[in-house]
Amino acid sequence: MESLRASSTSRRAHRAARAVAAIVAIGVVGPSVGHTQSGSGSISVPNLPPYVSPFIGLESTGGTVATCPVGRIMVGIAGTKIRLIKAVTPLCGTFNKDGSFGSVAPLDPSAVGAGARGFRLQCSPAHTVTRVRVAFDRMDPANQYLGGVEIGCSAWIISQWSGSPQMLATAGFDTWGVQPAVACSNQTQPIRAVQIRAVTGVKALSIVCDEI
Repeated sequence: MESLRASSTSRRAHRAARAVAAIVAIGVVGPSVGHTQSGSGSISVPNLPPYVSPFIGLESTGGTVATCPVGRIMVGIAGTKIRLIKAVTPLCGTFNKDGSFGSVAPLDPSAVGAGARGFRLQCSPAHTVTRVRVAFDRMDPANQYLGGVEIGCSAWIISQWSGSPQMLATAGFDTWGVQPAVACSNQTQPIRAVQIRAVTGVKALSIVCDEI
């Protein structure tokens, strides 16, 4: 009888220890089904559906999807701007272990204008893009394309972003009256792709947030 009581007590203690461990794990990283390597250990991260934002900008249809290749993270936006935004493309990069950039390049080099026509909004090292804002003037028929683009860069630490974003914008961004924004909400999902609607200039953008 004593041995049965001891065995029952041992089982209850084991179940309690497992429950505590599960609560701690969920509190730290949320429900997880995937793992990301970090140094000699591994860190569990959620495997959530991608977040696809609504388009922000002027009324338009269609569009193309510009996605950074596997193994690269979006660290900025580059493109062509005369007075209006003519073209945009993600800046895709890799990080070294110390957080510095390994390499950074535009996904579509042909979208980046030469000289003063080109622009490049690039995050600081160890940061990734988590927010995009555009600027335009809906009421002027002569300006039916985006007049500016702004990105928000958040610190990227061990497979998740955190902190208030650092903002970078094209020249003259604040002179445009309408400035809607979209942003990632889950900290394990930075922007992986940009959806672009363009004719002879860029009319609207959407973001796709997902795990790296």
